[in-house]
Amino acid sequence: MDPELYNQFVQVFNNGTEEEIRNFLIENINRFPEDVQKEIIWFFFEEALEKTAAWYNYVNDLKNTTNDLIKLRKQLEDEKKALELQKEIEKGSNTNEEK
Repeated sequence: MDPELYNQFVQVFNNGTEEEIRNFLIENINRFPEDVQKEIIWFFFEEALEKTAAWYNYVNDLKNTTNDLIKLRKQLEDEKKALELQKEIEKGSNTNEEK
């Protein structure tokens, strides 16, 4: 590997942010030996897969939570209707008792 490239990379690695390291690797990928290029590409590919999987899991969890909330809403609406009906029945039986 080119000693200048190696020194630049070490400098960025030791002093740079994660974003600066990424940018350095992307901007200089063609200057690395082919086997190192493959490793860099594989690293970015694996990272993209992990982020995609994490996003998929997040969306799936969100969908499940939404479905749970819909079921809970339906249950609460049913309970509200039952309470209203029970009040109507009680109100009607109180009226019949008064007669």
